[in-house]
Amino acid sequence: RHPGPPTPLLLRTDQAPGDAVAMTAAIWSLHRSHPGRYLTAVESPWPEVFAYNPDVVPAVPGMAEVRMHYPAIHQSNERGIHFMQSFCEHLGRALGVDVPLLTNRPRLYFADEYGQLALPPPVEDYWLVCSGGKRDFTNKLWNGYGRVVSELSVDGGIKFVQVGEFEDDHPRLWCRNVTYMVGKTTLRQLFDLCRRARGVLCGVSLLMHVAAALE
Repeated sequence: RHPGPPTPLLLRTDQAPGDAVAMTAAIWSLHRSHPGRYLTAVESPWPEVFAYNPDVVPAVPGMAEVRMHYPAIHQSNERGIHFMQSFCEHLGRALGVDVPLLTNRPRLYFADEYGQLALPPPVEDYWLVCSGGKRDFTNKLWNGYGRVVSELSVDGGIKFVQVGEFEDDHPRLWCRNVTYMVGKTTLRQLFDLCRRARGVLCGVSLLMHVAAALE
């Protein structure tokens, strides 16, 4: 452990919620590679992502600020690294230390009614499906979800819950055994639905990162 007092850090991000979920891996890795050396607070439009995280503390005045980015994403044609590693590399360069990626998934946390970290709930009999997303990178979108869900729900008897942000592009899946909840959940409610689901059907999206975090 670091022998001196910890350095207080404020990690700032204004990126999309899926990016914020992936960023939690850098926080985890920072504290595992340099235990006791830093106190980390986060300023984000999505505080729900960092709720109950034992490595995140409330922000106080005077903290050293690091604006989080993932510049290595622009080298994705040349380097075989995970998206989460790009956050670790940027944070390490900003702090002048080595921050290796020490986890294979993002980190989300849940608390019980007493404020203690909660165990995973029982799995329920449904899958989540996200049939669309933002329009900024249209190669993340696909028009084949309706056929997949139709075949699985009719022939396979699988129940689906369709989720997504109301303002984004999410074609409604008019299939049997599909419950429509686009625009009807908060982030934490989406996380909880994912915790209880048997599986997830989606493209490159927030839900993909959440599913990875919750294994």
